[in-house]
Amino acid sequence: MIFYDTIIAQSTPVGKGGIGIIRISGIDADKAAIMVLGKIPIPRYATFSLFKDNKKNVLDEGIAIWFPAPYSFTGENILELQGHGSPIILDLLIKTISSIPGIRIAKPGEFSERAFLNEKLDLIQAEAISDLINANSEKSIQLSLRSMKGEFSKYIYQLVKKINNIQLKVEGSINFIELEDIKLSKNYIYKKLLNILNDCNIIHKQARQGSVLKEGIKVVIVGQPNAGKSSLFNQLCADNKAIVTNIKGTTRDVLHEYINIKNIIFHLVDTAGLRNPTNEIEKIGIDLSWKEIYNSDHILFVIDGSMNFEKQSQLYLKYVALFPKNINVSIIINKNDLFLKKNNFFKNKNNLLYLSSLTGEGIEALNQHLLKTHISNIDNTESLFLARRRHLNILNEIYLIILNSKKNWILSQNLELLAENLNIVKNKLNEITGVVKNKNILDEIFSKFCIGK
Repeated sequence: MIFYDTIIAQSTPVGKGGIGIIRISGIDADKAAIMVLGKIPIPRYATFSLFKDNKKNVLDEGIAIWFPAPYSFTGENILELQGHGSPIILDLLIKTISSIPGIRIAKPGEFSERAFLNEKLDLIQAEAISDLINANSEKSIQLSLRSMKGEFSKYIYQLVKKINNIQLKVEGSINFIELEDIKLSKNYIYKKLLNILNDCNIIHKQARQGSVLKEGIKVVIVGQPNAGKSSLFNQLCADNKAIVTNIKGTTRDVLHEYINIKNIIFHLVDTAGLRNPTNEIEKIGIDLSWKEIYNSDHILFVIDGSMNFEKQSQLYLKYVALFPKNINVSIIINKNDLFLKKNNFFKNKNNLLYLSSLTGEGIEALNQHLLKTHISNIDNTESLFLARRRHLNILNEIYLIILNSKKNWILSQNLELLAENLNIVKNKLNEITGVVKNKNILDEIFSKFCIGK
């Protein structure tokens, strides 16, 4: 794709630094080289140069690298200037170069967007660049690199190929129905759809696990007012993030914090106490609590160890019956410093922990419990890749379409309906890699990139 304007931006973070890098990409990048350097550097060689303005005044000195199209990140001519990290120097250079007609300041993510539109990488790989920059753990970095190298894309392309193969045979059978040798048996289609379903399951599982490692395992702290939820939240964060008082219903909103336990990110959520609300504000807070519960990976149900256990055990049973069945629930007997007697109702439960959110006793055991629970659910990260929520949503949609197609095929063996569903699935898979280009999706994705990337 040919872009008739050239873009420029600072690629290093804004602020003072030892090095500052400016990147120029487009058909007029050569004009920038001639103005600032007096020549076009030897391709792909680091060349020491003086950086001058349009009046030949020296602004800086450093390294210039020229990447001629199509052998560059964006697929266009790229000039990269690596000088000193003075904001004033970098600003002067950008002003000098952007004064050339046809050169403008880049929008966020525009270099990566051009690389995508010029087919230097697909949409998954482009997203992985942003994920790599924003990675919050070593695991996230590893998975971002795998996606950036095309590991996730490979699975999607293979699935598209399988769907293409069956789609061609189905459409051939529709168009040439009189030919006996291309008719498709009921069992043949059933097996093919089953195989595609299995592939969808595998991809979704790996994508889901990668997403958990990227976004964090969501742990929601719930319980009655004054059970010590906010104190536990503060202990896990090792900071006073939540307000703690003896007044019931202090927490009215939802608090979020990320913690790192042995390179696994946990997304902690502190919620309003579960009870019949006494006013409209508290009701809103409790509604938000339930929203977080239904979107969690793990629930910590906090019980006040200094209060009557019989009543609290009944409340636990009441609430746990409302929790989603596929979510881990751990019972936290808090205020262990005030109540040391173990309770018979909870004694045989393997998801039970005693601790004190005041003294910190038992917090390390809780950390290990969270790790043990979730590490066992995560396969070897060498087989995983980083996925985003949009990928998971599309994979969920695809799975349901194929599942319904399999059911419909058993009932009606309608080739036209099957062909239409296969085409929908293929287009949705192509949305993941960007083969089907949706301007709204592209704008949303690349607008969240940093400027200069």
